[in-house]
Amino acid sequence: NRDGSVRKHLTVDAGIPADNIYSTMLDAEGALWVGMSKNVARVDLSPHLTLYPKAPNFSSIARHQGTIYLAASGGATTVARLLPNPTTGVYEAREIPTSFNQAWRFLEFKDPAGKHPPQLLLATQLGVQRVEGDRITPILPPSRSASLAARVIEQSVFDPNRVIVTQFGGMI
Repeated sequence: NRDGSVRKHLTVDAGIPADNIYSTMLDAEGALWVGMSKNVARVDLSPHLTLYPKAPNFSSIARHQGTIYLAASGGATTVARLLPNPTTGVYEAREIPTSFNQAWRFLEFKDPAGKHPPQLLLATQLGVQRVEGDRITPILPPSRSASLAARVIEQSVFDPNRVIVTQFGGMI
């Protein structure tokens, strides 16, 4: 809560399907999205929990233009959108075709000048990619070798025109 004390522990006993949590995101509605090894959960910070069982083993969650995106660091599905099944209405991870098999972190890059709409960027084993709906395009290849794939991507707080990309072997 606001005074810094723990309000609630989210554990298997509380309804979360796994204690290994890899990613979290607080959305505009005040819900907490939790990424685990094989599930995605939406936690209303009231007493409710919504589980989305058909989600990949993933490392990052992002909401961009009203859609939840998932990125996986391994497994059959690398990037997916969380969308309702047209028949059942149950949310499912729908795979977006990629040329890579590992993705680590999303960044919604916001143009500091406000001249361009926000862009969803993704750090992957093949460098930085731009995600637009169901299409992914490379914008910055990995430097020197595949072992220096983009790992983490952040927009600088001090100079928002800069994007910082960390790699397994350094930073660019």
